[in-house]
Amino acid sequence: MVVVDRFSKGCKLIPLKGLPTAMQTAEAMFHHVFRNFGLPKDIVSDRGPQFTSRVWGSLCAQLGIRVSLRSGYHPQSNGQAEHLNQEISQFLRSCCSREQQRWSEFLPWAEYTQNSLIHSSMGLTPIQAVRRQRIQADRRRRPHPSYQVGQKVWLSTRNLRLKLPCRKLSPKFVGPFEIIRQVNLVAYRLPLSAEGSPAYQVRALLDSRRVRSRLQYLVDWEGYGLKERSWVDATDILDPSLTEDFHHDHPNKPAPRPRGQPRRRTPGGVPRGEGSVTTRPRAARERELSPVF
Repeated sequence: MVVVDRFSKGCKLIPLKGLPTAMQTAEAMFHHVFRNFGLPKDIVSDRGPQFTSRVWGSLCAQLGIRVSLRSGYHPQSNGQAEHLNQEISQFLRSCCSREQQRWSEFLPWAEYTQNSLIHSSMGLTPIQAVRRQRIQADRRRRPHPSYQVGQKVWLSTRNLRLKLPCRKLSPKFVGPFEIIRQVNLVAYRLPLSAEGSPAYQVRALLDSRRVRSRLQYLVDWEGYGLKERSWVDATDILDPSLTEDFHHDHPNKPAPRPRGQPRRRTPGGVPRGEGSVTTRPRAARERELSPVF
């Protein structure tokens, strides 16, 4: 785990055996960071499951720490950690390429080396950091566009999966959509619409069924309670990754039939194609959208 102090650029490198849980992340931060340097005012992180969990959010809330999740399409918001990751990887490749099982033994040396370097933006090491660090950094920064709730903006399709046959001929922007809330400095929530009708965000797909040969999903809607859960046709689910994730976790539930294959029944009477689907491996997907000009 790589932890960087935003002001001094000092780093703390914490060896872990694997991807930690939210509780393990909290314990590592306390033992290696909080008890040595005090509680931070703000923590910027990616959208890994450790940092989006209720455990992490509850801990930070109790300690008075603001949680700032990096937007999926704005990695420079956590650029210090991203840049340090590259330097640490290069250091470890040089030192333990032939003894890779001992990588954690070299980690303290990598941390000491990084904290002993003079940063060009300050002319100082992290230990010697002073106020000039912020002044130098602000000289190269430009203010981000100022959006207001109620304004309409165009949305880039660069990270959207459109149901169109040719990507090159697809529109680069869609909309305009109205801003309903500012999430952070660079991300906004938009009320999307599909073909003139409002589109609602899906929290999770809970079940699937077939009604008169039509595949339907039981949807748990974002921002609505249990009573608002409803069955919708598969064609109304605009994000294919939602159905892929659902069938990856529930391989025995009714699934889309492969194209070109008619409905057939097995000797046991169960229609083929009803309980299996071929999907890609599941991966964490970020669904925060940022408006652009």
